[in-house]
Amino acid sequence: MKLKLLPIILASFMLGACGGNEPAPSSSSGHPTGLSTSEPVKWTYLDFLDNKQVRFEIYDLNSELQISYGNFALSNAISTSALNDASRMTINKSLTEGDNFHMIIVTEKAGTDAKAQVLKNIDCTQLVEFFNETSGDDLVGADRAYVTFTMGEKAKWKTGLNADLDVKLTSLVG
Repeated sequence: MKLKLLPIILASFMLGACGGNEPAPSSSSGHPTGLSTSEPVKWTYLDFLDNKQVRFEIYDLNSELQISYGNFALSNAISTSALNDASRMTINKSLTEGDNFHMIIVTEKAGTDAKAQVLKNIDCTQLVEFFNETSGDDLVGADRAYVTFTMGEKAKWKTGLNADLDVKLTSLVG
């Protein structure tokens, strides 16, 4: 009699170990939980920066110009600063007609696509107004940002920081 119960006991242990016939949890879309097909693809251009950091680069700028981010004067060719939603980019003066001024602004925010823009041939006689009205708030809400300022024929940036960034900016600068 004891030998006849042994196979039944072993079978019940095996069913308990396998978890029975319960189906795996799924989402309302029919995809297993944890797998989502609706998440946007995030571009990652600024992996060379820490979170809440901005990098500024200055190329061939007229010595009369002073660009600031909040209370941080951008006096070096390459500067990094903490991103702060209360800080704005500003410039101290406009220039004479005929100078070419360009900006590259790249921002990333967690969970969204990166934004990359090249602003070409900004009217130098209106630089102060341009910064006050157009570009002062471009970094607000970003988790990481990269900005370059260039005077000359076309916008410049330090290549080799991120291969995808180089491809994107090359296509935008032309």
